Amino acid sequence: MKFTFDTRYAHSPKDIQHLDTTELREEFLMPDIFEPDEIRLTYTYNDRMILVA
Repeated sequence: MKFTFDTRYAHSPKDIQHLDTTELREEFLMPDIFEPDEIRLTYTYNDRMILVA
């Protein structure tokens, strides 16, 4: 079984204003969160939560 841990850091609202759609997806989207035989954890400073899938 594979185990991954990702950390997402908080962003300033001023910084987010200048991001285009692709950059927003790179910073905030968590694609493929459910994969067979894999545990993925994502810690996000924006909401101070851990997503486990």
